[in-house]
Amino acid sequence: MNRREFVIRIGQVLLATPVLFNLESCKSSSEPGFTVMNQDDAGHTHTFKFVCSALTANGATFTATGSGHSHEVTVTKAEIDQIAAGQQVLVMTTSFHDHTWVFQMPAEACV
Repeated sequence: MNRREFVIRIGQVLLATPVLFNLESCKSSSEPGFTVMNQDDAGHTHTFKFVCSALTANGATFTATGSGHSHEVTVTKAEIDQIAAGQQVLVMTTSFHDHTWVFQMPAEACV
């Protein structure tokens, strides 16, 4: 996601619930996937792209950027299998401060 898209989306996000996920596919980028987004009540936002190639991994770590710092978000093989099956998966990160990440892969993201 480029800066312009982020600025446009942040207006939409400010009205959303504290924990959310973006079901928009990222097929236009070099590697298909979907965007995972997290925002707390104060508007503190982080995003990262869950790439489709991670669906065959034994686990994966993503770097969520935004709000002046980053978070490492790690998913296990079991969680990846749940995401691939279309299930919703919650992952907590605690560095700097707590965030709950909601993963749910859109049907069209990794076909």
